[in-house]
Amino acid sequence: FACFTSTSVNSYTTHSMNIQTSVPNNIAQTDKDTKSAINNDHGKQLLVPKPSVLFFDCDDCLYFNNWKLADRLTSKIEEWSLAHGLQPGEAYELYKEYGTALRGMISKHYIEDSPEAIDEYLEAVHDIPIHEYLSKDDKLRQVLLSMDPTIPKY
Repeated sequence: FACFTSTSVNSYTTHSMNIQTSVPNNIAQTDKDTKSAINNDHGKQLLVPKPSVLFFDCDDCLYFNNWKLADRLTSKIEEWSLAHGLQPGEAYELYKEYGTALRGMISKHYIEDSPEAIDEYLEAVHDIPIHEYLSKDDKLRQVLLSMDPTIPKY
């Protein structure tokens, strides 16, 4: 079950989602193409817009392992940053200021704003033996597979 909340920032609407591996008994569907109705704990139906796309944050969001995966990603970003002339801790400061280290590095011109340079960075910092950090989760798989197939997922 996915619980959506919407936040408007400038002209963009973001949807955050809380995924539970069991489906509550109080869900009703309305117009499938535009909105979903969810009964809240007070018996009232809340309409939420159908998202046009779903993004999943995998490092300690969909899978949680006490930040081991996030810590490894952070150390890979730090290793890459030091090898490319940034000062110790600078990537983390860019993360805090810009929301992601990558966005900060692009803004400060440490990384060229090109698909090739960005892909090279992302491949380098995400080259992690994922099987050492995550295990199979059949409940999560079923939840993800049961989501509306017409909504693109990333």
